[in-house]
Amino acid sequence: MDSKLVKLYTDYGIKENAAPGTVGDKLGDVYEDYCISIFKNEDYLKALKQGHSSYNNEDGYKIYISLLHKVNIYSVKEKIKEIHATKNIPPRATGGNPKTDVLISIYLEEQKILVPISIKQSTLPKVAFAEFDTTTIVNEIGIKDKTLIQLLTKHQNDASAKHFTPNEKKELSDLLEPIKEKFVRWVVTGSAQENTSDIRFPKYLIKFDLMKQTFSLKASHVYSIEEYIHNTLYKNGQPKKGGFGTGLSWTYATGTKGQKIQFKG
Repeated sequence: MDSKLVKLYTDYGIKENAAPGTVGDKLGDVYEDYCISIFKNEDYLKALKQGHSSYNNEDGYKIYISLLHKVNIYSVKEKIKEIHATKNIPPRATGGNPKTDVLISIYLEEQKILVPISIKQSTLPKVAFAEFDTTTIVNEIGIKDKTLIQLLTKHQNDASAKHFTPNEKKELSDLLEPIKEKFVRWVVTGSAQENTSDIRFPKYLIKFDLMKQTFSLKASHVYSIEEYIHNTLYKNGQPKKGGFGTGLSWTYATGTKGQKIQFKG
């Protein structure tokens, strides 16, 4: 692993074979801090402008370059004056935590570009994105259909679809079909709006795949939110059937069974 990451593991007391539940929040902090260190790295910026680098094999530099490509800044890299990074993001209007974990500010010669990012890390293929009660889901996505609301509420109360009839499962999928992209967007970003300039809602996502026993970094991926939504909804160009057509896993977190629905993707 990157030496910066190794140091963060030590600083936060991440040890091998620890119970995942005891290190979950710590790992979240580790990877947020890691991303901040990546984008504040002045040596990376110097190497970027030189066009060749001894950092090419470093995980951090690969993430750095990948994000600049996603933001369409790499082609004008010579115009970058400096890059800042922070995780001091204002709360949502509802008082809840923002979905943006790290805000990158890229200063060009005559322009400042804000890049809000969600940071996810997990030893499992899918990570938790949202956990809300049906009332919040309905209000924030703007769902009006009464049958859809009833089915969402039933899923919440039962903590699964185990008591759904085959017709109810099909009906839930059918009713979600016209809004499934909006639904997934809200789960992943916290906003159902496709174009928002609000920095509390991420435009990009960095996902870290970790080894199960050691929690060491296995792979990293940088996505635009549009890419992640598409990958959640489709596989090989075909719509996914899981999660009632959303591609999400519908479950619940310990302590909120029957009260909220948790979505993983």
